[in-house]
Amino acid sequence: MRSVLLAPLALLASSLAACGGRVAGSTPSEPLAPEAPIAFGASTEGALYVVVARPDTGAVAPFGPPLPLSPASYELATMHVSADGARVAVGVTPKVGAASWTSLDSWVLLGDGARWQTIEHAQDLELSDASDDLSLLVTMRACPPSSGTADFAVSVVRDDGTHAFDDAPCTPGAPAAFIASIEPTGGYFVARTYDGALSLHPRDGAAVVLATPAQQAIVGPSFATSLLLADAPRARWIDTSGRPLTVPGWDRATSTPCGLQALDGGLFALADRALVRVADLPAGVDPATVRGVRGEVVITRADDETSYHAIDHAGATLASYTPPPARSAPRDPGGTPQVIVGDFAWSPTARDAWLLLSDDYETVRPDAEGADVYERADDLWLVVDRAGTARGQLLELRRGAGAGATSWPWREYVPSSTGAHVLFAEAGALHAVDVDAGEDRELASRFTIAPVPGTHRHAAK
Repeated sequence: MRSVLLAPLALLASSLAACGGRVAGSTPSEPLAPEAPIAFGASTEGALYVVVARPDTGAVAPFGPPLPLSPASYELATMHVSADGARVAVGVTPKVGAASWTSLDSWVLLGDGARWQTIEHAQDLELSDASDDLSLLVTMRACPPSSGTADFAVSVVRDDGTHAFDDAPCTPGAPAAFIASIEPTGGYFVARTYDGALSLHPRDGAAVVLATPAQQAIVGPSFATSLLLADAPRARWIDTSGRPLTVPGWDRATSTPCGLQALDGGLFALADRALVRVADLPAGVDPATVRGVRGEVVITRADDETSYHAIDHAGATLASYTPPPARSAPRDPGGTPQVIVGDFAWSPTARDAWLLLSDDYETVRPDAEGADVYERADDLWLVVDRAGTARGQLLELRRGAGAGATSWPWREYVPSSTGAHVLFAEAGALHAVDVDAGEDRELASRFTIAPVPGTHRHAAK
């Protein structure tokens, strides 16, 4: 176990938010529940696995039997875990450089913790998306160069392996389709062709035309019986047959960057044919700066796009974040230094409320293309701890300068279900950072852990 640098910010104190527009988890007055297992890709003893880790106990265990493919020839490329944690879908691709890897099929598999089911396999096949319950899986096959404008062909596959949708297969000059939205329970999906046509496809039933290419519409969030269609300056609500809907307050609401709606002094999340109030909009806060909400605390991003603020319901600033000073000198002394800050992960609860930020320290020249990144940092801004106490502290997860700023390994940070830990895989090992204690603990296991991009990473097994 090693300590992560825990540096108090010279600021105030606080509570945190997350971009996404939906409040979830406990509030500071509720007891913490046990942490849900989190799924990762892994290998051991000549076999590929999906494993689940419990950061509160340190346990790492397999999610059912090994995958029916050898790690000598294959590797996990994508993974989706169902919202209830009961099922896992994986895309497995040939390992570059393995024997005959250019002629091997890629595989899409679906597991329930007892067995792995083959959904389909083919050369150059990818698992690109899925409904939250994994009843619908989106796959893509690469098209040959002779197909002209079509780079890939999209299919939507049911969890029994039957196809709900197949794009015209690699037709030269055809407006290839992609899946623009999937209703979370798999009731329907929306396909959009590259010329702008939109159609809604029920899981079982006839397709409904939502928009023609001339409208150049974009589909927004999808719910069981309604969805948003953006074909005008303000998106409009429609039902699943394409008929317009009236949602009270929508015509007066103002959208925030993270999808919440500001209306009548409150912040509202989108729901099926409704807006649901989740917090007060603090006095004096511009909706255009709102990044998210946890409990009654709103997180904003300033116009300078480098600083963040935690605001309580009365409008008081509880904590603020600005990037720490660079520790190294720019490599280009004639360039103009700047810091680019992005938020890319956040805790799912109001307790242990934190935001993960990436800071790129760089120099730019008006006569040069691009920027020279001379230092980089991953910082976790802890605003409220698990006891509900305002902290306003910074956990430095890693920092690199010079060549280390541009060549460090890719990491996907995965928050635990309570927000008490953030996990990441690196060099075959799985790490769990206790955000309150500022400690990075390597979880002991017999598995070599592989970072695999995924969604809904909490699993039930």
